[in-house]
Formats: sequence, structure tokens, C-alpha cells
Amino acid sequence: MVTIRASEQGLIQVDQVRRRRGWDKQSAIWYSMVPTSRATLKRFWRGEAIEQGTFIAICQAVGITDWEAIAESDDVVHELLLCLDTMPDVPLFFGRTDALAHLTNLSSQCRVIVIWGFNGIGKTSLVVEWIESFIRSGAAENRFEVIFWRSLQYNPSLEILTRSLAEQCNEDPETPILTVLQRHSVLLILDNWEALLGGASAGTVAAEFDGFSYLLQKIGLARHNSCVIVISCEKPSELALLEGKPSIQSYKLAGMEQQDAFPLLQHRGLPQEPAAWETLIQLYRGNPLALNMIASLIQDVCQGSAAKFLEMKTIVVHKLDNVLAERIRCLPTTELKILRILAQIGQPTSRESLYQRVSSEMSQSQLLEIVLSLERRCLLEILSAETTLFALAPIIQKYVN
Repeated sequence: MVTIRASEQGLIQVDQVRRRRGWDKQSAIWYSMVPTSRATLKRFWRGEAIEQGTFIAICQAVGITDWEAIAESDDVVHELLLCLDTMPDVPLFFGRTDALAHLTNLSSQCRVIVIWGFNGIGKTSLVVEWIESFIRSGAAENRFEVIFWRSLQYNPSLEILTRSLAEQCNEDPETPILTVLQRHSVLLILDNWEALLGGASAGTVAAEFDGFSYLLQKIGLARHNSCVIVISCEKPSELALLEGKPSIQSYKLAGMEQQDAFPLLQHRGLPQEPAAWETLIQLYRGNPLALNMIASLIQDVCQGSAAKFLEMKTIVVHKLDNVLAERIRCLPTTELKILRILAQIGQPTSRESLYQRVSSEMSQSQLLEIVLSLERRCLLEILSAETTLFALAPIIQKYVN
């Protein structure tokens, strides 16, 4: 928990601004702009220590952005609270230095960060690695009071999430999440957001989880000093309303670059075959889960030789079957049709060529909506060359066929 008290000079500065606005020290307008109690406001005016998030909000309410200038710096106490019992263990992590640096930059300025990408691409591992390095560096305790990790995969209950976060922050268990985020500086990580999805279009929350959708929108639009990281296999549809604001950012995580994937294959004990490894990485789009799976298969049936495996001229889906089945079985009929057409074509295809095959069934605008939905589901690639082309990753094409 981080607590701060105002200096004598700082209180004078706030009081001057308050007088110019015609506010009383206990005016109700404070409560409409700052989610706090009358008792906390009295403590602020007495120069007593209050929670950092509330202190900042009080300053911002009167237009003071440089809150540190009015704080008694010697009185700042840093006690970072870690609620990471459900955060998965990531014993091995390779590369991703640019992604880690980008996440650090986003966390310093964003209220909402959405990390999305295909299953197994390493989203959760990236955030785990970043949090651990963030804590080790000492930067976390200077930025946040609480770091709270929650997976939505097995128990997507907004009520339980609300109660757990409030209790960890010493608030009444019924305190709304947004109020907690405004009173405290919290880093809240919501993993497996895809467990909430179930709407007709990509990234849409199922009706029974509408509360999470409304919450994400409110968190993105309200003023607070916290940061919420959402990890999802699909880009949440709520970003259509929120994205574009500097404090709300999405980051699509791509596959590993060759310089990062090579150490992974080395660690799996494959003999070095640079050319074959490059082809293998491209074939599986740098997906760490897929590369780990295929490395085990290569060890078992090809004596560890990636070149021998590639000579078989096949793509193995193997343990990704269940993942792909779960993703594809829920698709609307129109999206599944486009996937099948692209899989049959087997190469990047222009919009015009694709439309010729479905023109009797849908309009061009409907086709565009479908391919954009598939792209937000990470099931379709949009390639930019001289013209825009649509394609399937080899592993998706193999499964659909």
C-alpha cells in the first residue's frame, strides 16, 4: 500500500485553487469527482497520510496534475502487495525483448492494455515474464500499490472478482471494482478473457457475462491511476468503442522471430539445421506451443532432424486439435464457409477473387465484415503487398481441410 500526505505548502496550493472555484473543503462536489469518503477528505486537509490513488484523484479534481509537487516526499511509504497465487509458472522464456519493452512503456501510460493473439503464441508467458522482471527491477512498487492476477478460465464470476480485489485492498467487499481502481493504484491482470466470449461476432462477450463487458468499458473511460491488462485469444469487441485513446491500447502478439525461436529448438535438443529450422519456424508461424509440440515429434520419429521431417511434406496438427476444434466449432456458418474456401484455394487470395466465389450469397460489405471478424479471431491473415490478400496460416489450412 502506498500512502502520501500533503506538505504544508501543498495544502496552501490546493486551498487556493479550491477557493478560486468557490468550493468548500467538505463540498459535495469532491465526492462527485473523487470516489472517497468525507473522513478521508478531512484527513487530507489535516495533512495526514492517505492512499496514493485517492491523493492523486483529489489533486486532479482541482486541476493539479503534478501531485508529487504538493506531496510530503519523505512520507511516501511503498508496500507493494502481490496477489499472484493464480499466476502460472513460466520456467523457460526465450527472447521477446521488444515486446517486453513495449509492455513496460504501455503500463506507464495506459488504463487498459489488451494483449491478444492465437492460442499458444505466448501471451500469458509474456505477461508473466514482464511482471516478474517489473517486480525485480523495483519499478513496480513505485508505480502500483497492488498487483492482482486472475484467470477467468475456470471461474468467470464478476462477483467473486469484485469481492476478492476489494478485500485485498482493504475495502468493503461490495465496493465496485472501478471504485477500488480509483482509490488505489492497481495492476489488474485478467487472463483467459476468451472464456467470456460467445457472441455471434469476434470478441463479443456472451450474454451471461455482460457485466465484464460493461466493466471493461467503464475502466477504459473513467479517470484512475490503475492499469488493467486483458489477455485474450480474440480482440475484444469493446475496443471498437475505446481504442484510439492514448490510455487504451491493444497489442497483437505475433509469433517468435527466428532469433528467439532458435534457442527454443536448441533447448529441445534438436541438432542445428539453420535452413530447416527457418522453414519450420515459418511453417508454424513462430508459435511456441506448436514448435514445442513439433520438436517432440521430430525427436520421436525423425531422430531429431527437422530436415527429415520437412522431407515428409506434411503439417502436423497433433495436440493442437482440441484447441482448433474449440475455436472453429463455434464459428457462424458464413465465417466457416470463408475458411473452407480459403483452405481449398491454398494460397493468398485477393478480395475480388474471394468475392467471385460467394457473390450469390453475400454482399461485398458482408464479406468484409466476415474476414475482419476472422482476423480478430486470429484465424485469418491479412497480407499487405501491392494489393491486400487474405490467407490462412498453414496449420489452420491443414485443420480446416
